[in-house]
Amino acid sequence: MIVCTQFLDLRMLDAITAAAWMTQVHLFKNDHIPTVTDILADYVEADYQGYGSLAIAWAPPFIDGDGKAQVLGTPCVFLKLAGGVSNTVFGVYVTEIGGTNVSYALRFTSPRPMIAAGDSTIYNPVFTCVSE
Repeated sequence: MIVCTQFLDLRMLDAITAAAWMTQVHLFKNDHIPTVTDILADYVEADYQGYGSLAIAWAPPFIDGDGKAQVLGTPCVFLKLAGGVSNTVFGVYVTEIGGTNVSYALRFTSPRPMIAAGDSTIYNPVFTCVSE
């Protein structure tokens, strides 16, 4: 069995964030459970009034309290504006800048309404390397 060191885990996170593979956060409105084989077509992007995908700025990676390499991104705050289309969103998916490849996805514990003006959803990006 090969075990990656914390040094290598940190360098992998450096490479992943520098390569811009995980730069855009999107909300999805279809009732989908993310899988490792997902492609962009598996997600129906939100389109409520005021919606737009948001950019992630990644901080430098670090070793967390459990000894795992981790990187944190800037919080992404999505806000519903008055009028127009409303949605219920089920989670987030993250793509590269061009938005054509899904890097990872997260389904919320429960769907979140983006119906009334002022409804908001906050996603705090976190990516952790785990050696097994």
